[in-house]
Amino acid sequence: MPSVLFVCTGNLHRSPMAEYFFKDKIGQNPAWQIASAGTYTRNGLPTTPEVITVMNQYGINARNHRSQEINRILLENYNLILCLASNHKEALQAEFPDLAERIFLLSEMGGKTVDVEDPIGGPMLEFQAAAREINEYLTTGFERIVELAG
Repeated sequence: MPSVLFVCTGNLHRSPMAEYFFKDKIGQNPAWQIASAGTYTRNGLPTTPEVITVMNQYGINARNHRSQEINRILLENYNLILCLASNHKEALQAEFPDLAERIFLLSEMGGKTVDVEDPIGGPMLEFQAAAREINEYLTTGFERIVELAG
């Protein structure tokens, strides 16, 4: 089964946006396993009103999102792990060296190596900018994501 896990810090902003954008691009295909998680979070937290608003602007409902914390069992269930920032990638590769070949930056899928800045505490414009950037990387890197997740 193709599978991809998106990772950020709190699993409240960037990685949920990536998860829901990618689910939208795949078309809710039941053959896919798509989720998101955080390196420093608690399980069960809802995403923020800003993320819900931004995703609604794209016609995507993210109201049901609940955070989940990274752990080995979760990571082992995904063929591809896409991090939103280099510190997430580096930390996961260091902690789980046997899974390192599955772990990339999201931007690498589109041929770049840049972090998506966390909009936490910023104005709505920063959430919108993060959403545009995430959506762009998912669009330009779509074929590579599909290939690596398969």
